[in-house]
Amino acid sequence: FEAIEKFSVVNTLQAIEGANVVLLLIDATAGVTDQDAHIAGYILESGRSVVLAINKWDAVDDYQRQMLERSIETRLSFLKFAPLHFISAQKRQGLEPLWKSIIQAHRSATCKMPTPVLTRILMEALQFQTPKKVGAYRRDSRQLAGSGDRRLQAFSGRTLPQGIQSGGHTVAHRYENLP
Repeated sequence: FEAIEKFSVVNTLQAIEGANVVLLLIDATAGVTDQDAHIAGYILESGRSVVLAINKWDAVDDYQRQMLERSIETRLSFLKFAPLHFISAQKRQGLEPLWKSIIQAHRSATCKMPTPVLTRILMEALQFQTPKKVGAYRRDSRQLAGSGDRRLQAFSGRTLPQGIQSGGHTVAHRYENLP
C-alpha cells in the first residue's frame, strides 16, 4: 500500500511540474488532509497557477461545511489568493465557474509582458509590501525593479510570484491587453 501511495505522490509532483495550471481537488467528506496540504505547498513552491475545488460539497452538512472552511483558512492560508470553488462533480454543480477560473488562471500563467510593464507591476506590488532589510538598510525599490536583482530575473519566462496580487487576482490581469 505504501509503494502505491509513494508512486501516486511522485506522479502528482511530475504532473505539477509539467502544468501551467494545477487544480487542487479536495474531498469535502475527508477535509484537508496532510497530503493535500503538502501538495498545496509544492504547488506554491513550483510557481504554478492554482485553482482550489472542494468536491462532494453536497454530501456534507452545515457543521462539516463550517469546519471545512475553517480548515481551508488555516491549513491552506498560503493559497488564499487562489480561486476557491465548492462543487459536486457527480451532480455537475459549480463546474461552469470552475472552468472559468481555470481558463483565467491559464491566461495569467501564460501571458507575456514587456519588461517595462513587468517593472510597473513590481513597483505597484512594492507599494503593498515593503522589501526586507538587507543588513542595516532597506533596498531602494528602483533597484528591486531593475535588472540587477537575481530574484527578479528568476521570474522571467515563469508565472508571477503569488505575492504580486490585488483583490484576489494577480496585478498582471490589469495589464494583459497592453502592448
